[in-house]
Amino acid sequence: MESICKEYAPVLVTVYNRKKHFSDCIDSLKKNHLAKETILYIASDYSSRKEDEQAVAEEIKNSGADMLFLGITSPKKELFLDKFTEYMGVPFSMGVGGTFDIVSGKTKRAPLWMQKCGLEWFYRVLQEPRRLWKRFLVTNTLFILLVIKELFKRK
Repeated sequence: MESICKEYAPVLVTVYNRKKHFSDCIDSLKKNHLAKETILYIASDYSSRKEDEQAVAEEIKNSGADMLFLGITSPKKELFLDKFTEYMGVPFSMGVGGTFDIVSGKTKRAPLWMQKCGLEWFYRVLQEPRRLWKRFLVTNTLFILLVIKELFKRK
């Protein structure tokens, strides 16, 4: 995200994130990661309620954004982008999940050795166990079971 923002300017970045540290993220992006010509459009009041989705998509559409970085949790960001990407007409859209937490300094990245070993997810669980345990334990286990089931169907 950072390299895209530095390379392509002017660009309009639209981000949705309802966390209180969001202004820290925006300050950091403006200071460290965005080209000087970048126009930054922020709408940080997305509540992630189904009834708000159309209004959010409309706001993004009307913004004239060239790029959309959607900072909400999985699978909400994927579902939102699947449903509204064509409608919004933004040439480049990307769900970035917890990237804004990292950019703002709220969340630390895993040590490089953990990143290289594919264990950044585990580091995140250790940082926020109450919030992430279910996602990684329940949903990942369910996913693995579904994959195994599909493998046996093919035999």
